[in-house]
Amino acid sequence: MNQGHRKLYIKRVGIKKITMEKEYEILLKNATLSQLCTVSLQHRLPCEWGVVVVNGGVKFFYDGGGDFIDGPYSLNLTCGQDTYFRNNDTSKCVKQVQIFITVVFPGQPGQPFGQAQVCPAGQCILQGGFVLRPKATISKTSLKDKTPFHIEVVSIQ
Repeated sequence: MNQGHRKLYIKRVGIKKITMEKEYEILLKNATLSQLCTVSLQHRLPCEWGVVVVNGGVKFFYDGGGDFIDGPYSLNLTCGQDTYFRNNDTSKCVKQVQIFITVVFPGQPGQPFGQAQVCPAGQCILQGGFVLRPKATISKTSLKDKTPFHIEVVSIQ
């Protein structure tokens, strides 16, 4: 190994020695807002239903205009699993998020679902979330539907 390559190798090893605490310290020192908005999707339908979230994404709306879409992604999310979406600009305040997912029931084509979450005036969303779950209540006419699945996407905080 020549001397030039050896120096480069030592520099790379030296970079790896930076601790996680140091990385956060550097990030916070250089950031203006440094707030990453993270949105979770939790699949909480019964496993025996065999329902799968096949794709999804989240649209982040910034205070003062502009937006960012994280997704859509192929997910294959089954019961009990979670996934996360993140915005792309830590210097902007996220005022609203909208999740869009496609859910597949056994033997049926995919069905789209969506939900929004908005924060109070003067605040920014840092941690958002949605849960896919069985509906708590349904109308009497829904009991006569052919589908055995009554589900909803609910905003959680």
